Amino acid sequence: MRAECESRRRLVQTLAAKSANVFFAAAIISSLSILILWCSKQASEPPTPGTISMCLDSSVTVDWLLTDFDLRFHVPAHTLSFRSIPKPAVTIHLGHKDMPPSNTYVVSLNGYAPARLWISSDSRMFRDLEISYPTFSETKGHRVLRDSLGRSFGTDSWGYLHSGERWRYVSFSTGGYAGYLPLPTNQADKLDDAINSACFSPDDPLNK
Repeated sequence: MRAECESRRRLVQTLAAKSANVFFAAAIISSLSILILWCSKQASEPPTPGTISMCLDSSVTVDWLLTDFDLRFHVPAHTLSFRSIPKPAVTIHLGHKDMPPSNTYVVSLNGYAPARLWISSDSRMFRDLEISYPTFSETKGHRVLRDSLGRSFGTDSWGYLHSGERWRYVSFSTGGYAGYLPLPTNQADKLDDAINSACFSPDDPLNK
């Protein structure tokens, strides 16, 4: 994102420098100001926050990931293409170990090789998101994750590198984690949808 904005900024500046028309040059400079403001906003906005609520009855069916830390995540397996022919939107890998923490999900966006979301109760998988990326981020934030009643349900951390790529790391109070490494915002937004879909079952002890 940041590289794309920088390229557009240089193009506008070049056009303004070559223009002999004062009014045309002024219009280009005005566009440059708007572009800089837009790029700055894009590289600092926090991801859309999620709220942990009770799952719908349909959450036991397809497209839901069941974790071993009492939460479920909605990850649609397919999306419609231009000709309404279903094609895979994501690839989901499930890792399982005999000893806890057992289940680990890796959700990959098809067509975007680095775009992966990790969902696990193994905190060791998120060390870079917990320590390294917050240290080297140009912009970063930290907020409380809440449930539908306003109670604290964990922490939600995010940040932007100088390149404009965004990372996110969520720690749930039930002992689970979800996060992705720095990505362009259009890819990060898709993984945010999966993170923000987290919910708990009416039969889970969280609701008692």
